[in-house]
Amino acid sequence: LKMKEREKVLAELPRIDCGACGAPSCRAFAEDVVLGDADKELCVFFWRKELEDRIEQLAGLVMAQRQAVGGQL
Repeated sequence: LKMKEREKVLAELPRIDCGACGAPSCRAFAEDVVLGDADKELCVFFWRKELEDRIEQLAGLVMAQRQAVGGQL
């Protein structure tokens, strides 16, 4: 079960082994996350992807609001 969890986390990571998170590799970092020794947000690439997704969601909400009020925002 832990191996499947690790592979799932690893699939979300860039696999470039930059070490910015403090782990020597993305695989090691994924294992740390599964074991509870690290949080995915320590990976700057994961954090960036999350931020981009949230910005995209916010942009969608703004566009929907503009359409609802007749484009006056």
